[in-house]
Amino acid sequence: MTETFTYAQMTTRNQGFVTAEEQARLRAASVFIPGVGGMGGAAFMALVRAGIGRFTIADLDRFEVSNLNRQLFANMETMGHLKA
Repeated sequence: MTETFTYAQMTTRNQGFVTAEEQARLRAASVFIPGVGGMGGAAFMALVRAGIGRFTIADLDRFEVSNLNRQLFANMETMGHLKA
């Protein structure tokens, strides 16, 4: 079964931290992420959860075994694949 969701459902827990107007601004925002390794990956996930609407991701590196314990998107299936 594929579950669907809405942006409003995804960001419902943001209420109280941001106003409805601020959430609308986050949804309309674009963010550039220069690297999705240890720090960039964590920043990326926080921004996704905040409700940022659009991303441009740049990273020239590939996933390797040393990334497994510290990078969000690193797993055995992503080894050798480009991070972006």
